[in-house]
Amino acid sequence: MSASTVAETYAESLLLVCKGSHEVDRMVDELEGFTHLTREHPALASAWRNPRIPSAQKLKVAAALTPGYSETFHRFLAVVLRRGRGLELDAIAGAYRRKARALQGVLDGEVRTAVPLTDAEHARIEAAMTRSFGQKVRLVRRVDPRLIGGVRVRVGDRLLDRSLSSALERLGERLTQTALGEVDGGDEPTA
Repeated sequence: MSASTVAETYAESLLLVCKGSHEVDRMVDELEGFTHLTREHPALASAWRNPRIPSAQKLKVAAALTPGYSETFHRFLAVVLRRGRGLELDAIAGAYRRKARALQGVLDGEVRTAVPLTDAEHARIEAAMTRSFGQKVRLVRRVDPRLIGGVRVRVGDRLLDRSLSSALERLGERLTQTALGEVDGGDEPTA
C-alpha cells in the first residue's frame, strides 16, 4: 500500500472516531502540534524515526511531551506506532486536516510572504480568498524571503502569485523575447 493511501486510510478512520466524540478540531490541533514538535527538534525527529527504539518508549516520550492532549490522540498514536506507521505521521496529519476541513466546508491554503504578516493583513487576505472561493478559507502563514516582496497564495490547485520575484521573472522573460525578436526579425519591439 502506498504511503499516501496509508495516510488517507488512517486519517479517514481517525475522522470517524473524532466525529463521534466531537473532537474533530481538537485532533487537528493535536496532530499539528505533535508533528510540529518532531519537525522542530532534530533529536526528537531522529529518535521518532529510529526503528530500533521500541514503540513503547516512543509512546512514553510522546505522553511526556503532550500531557494535555486527548486520550483519543494517545490511543491513535499507539495504533500508528504499533503498526509501524510512525514515519507516515506527517502525511496522516495532513490528510486528516484536509478531511476535517472539507467536512466543515473549509478550504485550507497557504500564504507566502517575504516578511511576516500582521494578524490584520492575514485576516484581510483570508477574507479576500473566502469571497473569491465562496466558502471559508484558512491560510497557513509561511515566510519565504526569496519572494522579495508581495504575496503568493495557494488554495488547492489554484495559485495567486503577486510576488515581486515572479513579476521580475516575467519581466525578464519579456525582455528576452523582445531581444530575441530584434535579433531574429530585426523589427522594432512593441510594447
